[in-house]
Amino acid sequence: MLKVGDTFLMPPKSGTVEHLWIIITGTDAKGEAVCVNVTSNDVDHTTELHVGDHRFIKHPSVIRYRTAKSINLQIVEDIIQKKISPTAMICTSHQPCSAALIKRVQEGLLKSPHTEKKFKIRCAAEWGVEWPPKKP
Repeated sequence: MLKVGDTFLMPPKSGTVEHLWIIITGTDAKGEAVCVNVTSNDVDHTTELHVGDHRFIKHPSVIRYRTAKSINLQIVEDIIQKKISPTAMICTSHQPCSAALIKRVQEGLLKSPHTEKKFKIRCAAEWGVEWPPKKP
């Protein structure tokens, strides 16, 4: 079963180029986990990625927090295993992230001004982090 730190390739929208998606939370009661994607073209530079951060990264990239999604990991797993494809979606498993990279991506989600509030609330609660942080 897919877990935090695992990655997969999937187009963000039907008919678009595949992006690397990173699972950054465990699953909730509906089997959904928060996932973010990697891109080379975005205004949000909260978490910059460089060659060597992950085998998929071939040039400077960023995490696109504004398109974070709650994704049912069982459906992704089934599509990867070619069991089903209810939406003709294609997913391909990729190398997991290092613990250091996951930590950077998770911290960035809470810092980014582009992350939807619902994801900040869910992630902070799961990670045991205070959000919003108290001001000194």
